Amino acid sequence: MMQKAHLKFLRVLFVEDDEMQRQELSDYLKRRVGKIYFAKNGEEGLEKYKQCAPNIVICDIRMPKMDGLKMVSILRSWAPLVPIIMLTALSDKESILAAVDLNITNYLIKPVDLNKLEKHLDQVAKEIIKREDAMQNNFSGEGLDQLKRNLIKYIKSEMGKGPNEVNIKHNNQQLMITIFGAMTLMEKNLMKNEKNVNMVNYLRNQLYSDNQIYFCKMIEDDLNIAVKWVSCSTDCLIDETLLTFQTQ
Repeated sequence: MMQKAHLKFLRVLFVEDDEMQRQELSDYLKRRVGKIYFAKNGEEGLEKYKQCAPNIVICDIRMPKMDGLKMVSILRSWAPLVPIIMLTALSDKESILAAVDLNITNYLIKPVDLNKLEKHLDQVAKEIIKREDAMQNNFSGEGLDQLKRNLIKYIKSEMGKGPNEVNIKHNNQQLMITIFGAMTLMEKNLMKNEKNVNMVNYLRNQLYSDNQIYFCKMIEDDLNIAVKWVSCSTDCLIDETLLTFQTQ
């Protein structure tokens, strides 16, 4: 099968409890996709998803601790649009129907036909690239300027001081907002004692995290894209905070 460059856009979470099947399919995927993450059951799969924000999930149905159907039902509440390919046995017709009800992208019968898998991956990669191109068009003009203004105004109203600058970048289904110069005079005074640095970082991260719903709403309104909060990281010594969101 010919290598396809656009498959390198894919960050795949592969959830499979059978070690032999996981290894076999992993070897195939590693040669084709951009990044691959592994999990052995649904519980691990959900944790990996939160940590890595993949843009496609391949998941077995029958697994210990938490099966694929339960995992996908939870995942759908977090990421309604993320593509999901489920793997199942031919005899497991009820599970296939249940998976379809969860709005999966496709399913494959084991043993997996690699030609069919590559066809599904190809379709997903093209859709992601198309969506990325459309999203980049939103990152210019009034929408982006409006979001910056709204972020500065909101941060000032909620946290006591507006930032000096806000930088917004979008890359491979991640939206990153960097906030510069937003520390208050009280926080700066606290940091004169080095013992307080970790505490100030923690409190600043907590402030942003507590307001994540409002940040998501502003992004969705101004850029017309759906996002999910991923993380917040503050370095108060250089007065910089990075907010990360997953675009959907």
